[in-house]
Amino acid sequence: MSQIYAVLLDICSIQKYIFTSNKLKENIGASQIVQEVYYEPLQKVVRGIYPSEQIDFNSWKKNPETCLIENNQSPFEVGYIGGGNAFLLFDSEDNAKKFISDWTRNLIALFPGLITAVAFGSVDLNQFSKSLGNLFRLLNQNKYTFIPQTLIPRHGITGICSYSGYSMESWYDAPDLAESDYMSTTTKSKMNAASRANEIISKKCKEILGDEYCFTDQLDELAQTKGEFNYISTVHIDGNDIGKRFQEMHTLSDIRKLSMSVAEETWNSFMAMIASIKSDFSKILEDLGFEGKNGSTPYPQKDGKKILPIRPIIIGGDDITFVCNGRYGIYFAKIYLEEFQLHKAHNDIPLSSCAGISITKTNHPFYRSYEIAEELCQNSKATRRESELGGSWLDFQISYGALSGNIHNIRDSQYKTPMGNLLMRPYILDEKKMESSFNLLVQNSKQLKADLPRSKIFELREVLGSGSLLGKKFIADIKARRRKTLPEIPNKMYQENLWEEGQTPYFDMIELLEFYPTFVLNSSKKGG
Repeated sequence: MSQIYAVLLDICSIQKYIFTSNKLKENIGASQIVQEVYYEPLQKVVRGIYPSEQIDFNSWKKNPETCLIENNQSPFEVGYIGGGNAFLLFDSEDNAKKFISDWTRNLIALFPGLITAVAFGSVDLNQFSKSLGNLFRLLNQNKYTFIPQTLIPRHGITGICSYSGYSMESWYDAPDLAESDYMSTTTKSKMNAASRANEIISKKCKEILGDEYCFTDQLDELAQTKGEFNYISTVHIDGNDIGKRFQEMHTLSDIRKLSMSVAEETWNSFMAMIASIKSDFSKILEDLGFEGKNGSTPYPQKDGKKILPIRPIIIGGDDITFVCNGRYGIYFAKIYLEEFQLHKAHNDIPLSSCAGISITKTNHPFYRSYEIAEELCQNSKATRRESELGGSWLDFQISYGALSGNIHNIRDSQYKTPMGNLLMRPYILDEKKMESSFNLLVQNSKQLKADLPRSKIFELREVLGSGSLLGKKFIADIKARRRKTLPEIPNKMYQENLWEEGQTPYFDMIELLEFYPTFVLNSSKKGG
């Protein structure tokens, strides 16, 4: 074939677009828009350019080793869709440019507020890696060169949308009439997309949910306990070294296969996590005080189905973000990480990921909760690189009130004492009994809970937080009165004076006791 032209698409500021609102339904809808923007809107524009052609938009998935446009079998072809990008191939420069113009114009009408970046150029499929690299460099350059205006500006004659702060110019007919209201077109597009997202996730999970369980799109329906323990967890998980793996792929076929395999294993791991939640559901009910021997409060339901205490917001590529009951964020993240690292991608590439878990009050600004979760995930990745241990890591932060600044500033100002650092996070999911092992943290938290009454654990927290030299006195007291010692870390002497080399493992253990399943902490089995 003659010259092939490529268009590389990207969605800018995805997190800001999705998590600007504190309304979970809006977050879900925005995420759905990001996922579908490369499908129906794209296909509609391409069909308009090639009205007489029968375009197979899924040929790249069905036959990843065959390039139709290279063999003159199609004037257009999807190169691949994954990692937040779409790589498209066209038979002519004019058609490629027309697509860019029509697609971006349509998005302004369909999804105002969504910002895109585009790179365009000719490609040589025999030197695919080089051509794709050139397009990505141009894409990054374009992101900082031109930022399009995709929102209707405010007008003095219109009200302000209470959801988005933009001009209120559109009426939204909600399925629940109580939610019907005037709002911005940006918010309306997200709310409409939320309904599609609910239908899609219910359909995809139909087999595992059955007629007994469902998901919610309301933050206050995640089985929180009203009052003092009204917490949610925002969990962000990102695959390790996936971008590097894509750079190592030298053919279009390999990139297609890698993109599909990573997305498939991400989804499989999510489904395995949901299956685990379902199997533990009776224990979760009792743990949270619903319909068990310790409580009689009715469990949240929707249309006669029990609402799972988790709601996925983003599942795409190697990324997953979900919100869940505050007590279960760390536990659910652990289940997902363990499942994901059991799988392999294309060419037997081993998979692992890192997680950040932000635990906040339900009414805490949601965008802020996500920001902290993302920072914690990046902190896990940084520690993983520095340690050179590989594997999957997790970090968590419990916010008992409003927090300002990034996670490093928060920890420097609130978790440092004259004796040293209260936190030893992040942790690696590894069976080895090393200091940074999450399984060892859980095991030691179990021991702490079994050996000391709640009052003594609270006293230990006060001793650690005060930064005083009362550690040895506390240790001597529990030895004399209870004939107990604190949990041990291999090759360390923390149990003798609480601190060693300016750090202590016991604060993490204490916090885990409040935000980890009771049925795991009460179990006699190791790990958890």
